[in-house]
Amino acid sequence: MHYRSFLPRVTVMKFWRMVMCLALGVGACLGPALAQAAADTGISVQPYLQNPAADAVTILWQTTQPAYGWVEYGLTEQLGLMQDWVIDGLRNANTTAHRVRLSGLEAGKTYYYRIGYKPIESFGPYKVVFGEQRYTPIQQFTLPAANKAQVTCCFLNDLHNNYPLYERLSVQVRALAPDAVFFNGDCFADTPSQDVALRALRTYTAGCDAASRPTFFIRGNHEIRGAYARQLGQLFEYPEGKSYFAWSFGPVRFIVLDCGEDKEDAHVEYSGLNDFRKFREEQAQWLRQEINSASFKQATYRILVHHMPLYLPDPTRPNLARALWEPVLATAPIDLAISAHTHRNNIVATHAMGNPYPLVIGGGSDETYATLIVLQADAQSCRISIRDVNGKELKAITIPKR
Repeated sequence: MHYRSFLPRVTVMKFWRMVMCLALGVGACLGPALAQAAADTGISVQPYLQNPAADAVTILWQTTQPAYGWVEYGLTEQLGLMQDWVIDGLRNANTTAHRVRLSGLEAGKTYYYRIGYKPIESFGPYKVVFGEQRYTPIQQFTLPAANKAQVTCCFLNDLHNNYPLYERLSVQVRALAPDAVFFNGDCFADTPSQDVALRALRTYTAGCDAASRPTFFIRGNHEIRGAYARQLGQLFEYPEGKSYFAWSFGPVRFIVLDCGEDKEDAHVEYSGLNDFRKFREEQAQWLRQEINSASFKQATYRILVHHMPLYLPDPTRPNLARALWEPVLATAPIDLAISAHTHRNNIVATHAMGNPYPLVIGGGSDETYATLIVLQADAQSCRISIRDVNGKELKAITIPKR
C-alpha cells in the first residue's frame, strides 16, 4: 500500500490518520511524541537501510515475536505517509523478519521515518489477536542528489564477530559520518544459528548507524560456513536479489563480486554441498554485461569490491575466481579493487603481482592487524586510505580522474 500526495499536506495527514485508525487501531492516531514514548522492547534488530537507489531504499528490522509491521515516513517529523509489504495480496505478517521498500522518493531530500508494528498473540483462520501496538523512535535518512559530487564510504572486513574490536573501529565510522558502509566479508563467522546471526547484525548495524545510512554486507568464505549460512542472506536485500551487484554513487561505480569459498568445491570440508564454480561462471557472464553498460562507461571511477583478492602473493593458493573473471576484467577500465581475507593490510601497485589495476587489502580480526578502509571521491580524484584501530593512517593511494 503506497500513497503519494497530490493533496495539501494537512489533508494527507488527516487522511492517513483515519486510515491507520481503521486498519491498525486507535494507537495509530497518536502523534510522533506520544508514539516514541511507547517502548520498542519487541525489536531485536533496529531498522537498517539496504538496497539504495536513486529514488528508493529498503528498511529492514527484526522483532522478538511474530508481528505485523509497517513504515510511517515523510519529509517532516509529522510523517504522513505509510508503507507496508504486500506479497500476492497478503500483508506480510506473523513473522519476525520485516522489510519495506520505500519507492517514489526524491533524490537529495531528507526523509523521516519510524517503524510501527503489532505483535501477534494468536493467528487463527478467522481471527488474529494482536498485542499492544508499538513504535520505534523517529529516524532519518537522506537520499543522495543525482549530481552528488563528493562521496565517502567506509569498508570493514574480517571482524569474525569480534565485537569489542568492532566498537573501536565504529567510533571512527561514526566520526566520519560516511554516505555508506561496506562489510567486506568474514564479519559473520561460521554462523551456527539465527541467534548468533542476529547478535552480529544488531551489533554491526547499530555501530555504524545503519538506520540512517545504507549498509552492504558482502559474503566472505566464512559467511558461507556454518549451519545458518543458507539462511543468512535473508537478513539482507541485494539489488536484483543477487549477492553480486553494481551500484552507482556520485562519481563511483562499485562492482561487488562474491568469490565464494577459498578451496575447490570437492574439498572434504564442504561435505559435497558446494557448487561455486557455476556461481562464478554466472558472475563472469554478468560482468561482461556490466562493463558494457552505460552506468559503467559513464562513471568517473570504477571500483571492484570483493572479499578475496584475485591476486595473492602465495601462488600455491590462487583465487579460484581469477581464471574465470580475469579475461573479462583485464581489458576493462577498472581503477582499483578493494579486498580483504589475508588479515594483513596492503596496497599492491599495478602489475606487481600480475594485477592490471591497484589492489587495496584490509587487515585482520585482532587489534594488531585490524583496519578501516576509507574511500573519498570527487570529480578530480578518488583517495583510499587504510587506518588502524586508533585512526592512524597506515597507507593510502590516490586514483586520478581518467
